[in-house]
Amino acid sequence: RKEATVRIRSIKPEFWRSEDIDPMDIQCFKEFGVAPPGQEFLYRLFDAEGALLYVGITWNPFVRWNAHKKSKPWWPDVAHADVYLCRDDADARAWETWCIKNLDPAHNKHQKKGWKP
Repeated sequence: RKEATVRIRSIKPEFWRSEDIDPMDIQCFKEFGVAPPGQEFLYRLFDAEGALLYVGITWNPFVRWNAHKKSKPWWPDVAHADVYLCRDDADARAWETWCIKNLDPAHNKHQKKGWKP
């Protein structure tokens, strides 16, 4: 089982457009941009104090984070993200579920105890 892990460091939620972004981060995103066919990224978003705000999965972080930026009132609190490449969709969903249930991100609603659609 081969897995890749990439950690994105940033001081701004809009880090992919920021002049303050670490050059290593820019290079990472240029290299992996979207997930390979059959794979997905798991991402975890944190505030400046390191509190976990949200966990999600996507094949394209830029598209997903732009959607969050437009629709989520907590988006301005995002200070950095961890991004992990999962081996397949099932693996990504399993890790997402585990993170939500065990790490209790502040803004995830589904999969938490007591959640009802």
